[in-house]
Amino acid sequence: MLIINDIAAFIIEIFSVLLVVRWAYIIPEQMWLKISLSVAAAAVFALLWRIFFSPKAAYPLSGNLRWSLEFLILLFPYLQFLNKKTSYIIFAGIGIFINLFIQAKFGRSDF
Repeated sequence: MLIINDIAAFIIEIFSVLLVVRWAYIIPEQMWLKISLSVAAAAVFALLWRIFFSPKAAYPLSGNLRWSLEFLILLFPYLQFLNKKTSYIIFAGIGIFINLFIQAKFGRSDF
């Protein structure tokens, strides 16, 4: 069960990064700006994840603060579907919540 949850967590993280990049890519009109913003968005997401949420984080968070911020960081990229496909946001929120709950329940994180 934990291996499946770890794989699900990895997939959720990858989808979140890809959606942040997609969001940054579709906003501007100039190609150089699309590429620059996409790379910057991926770098900022990865940097935040490395600093606060990775297993070897420099400043690891714990408790409800970590759980809440991790949930928000992973769900944030789905907000681009707010006007068109709100079901994506709902399903992503449920999936992220279940994944974080399983991690907390089985001791994968210090919630």
